[in-house]
Amino acid sequence: MSFEDRAQDHEAQEWAIINQPREVARYALGEPGYGPADCQDCGAEMHPVRRGYGFNLCTPCQSALEPKPTGRRL
Repeated sequence: MSFEDRAQDHEAQEWAIINQPREVARYALGEPGYGPADCQDCGAEMHPVRRGYGFNLCTPCQSALEPKPTGRRL
């Protein structure tokens, strides 16, 4: 097996490890980790699905924190 073949095999193994499915924590009402009833930033009512995943901010508040694309290409 050539060096290039071994390198490609190694890269494929790394890709498989990095991209394997991850379990996402999901909480039920009353469990520790279940999100608050109201957004901690603006006080709006939280969606039950977001609460189930343990989020503390509503979708608009979380979106405001995320970086905006600049439209520039490198």
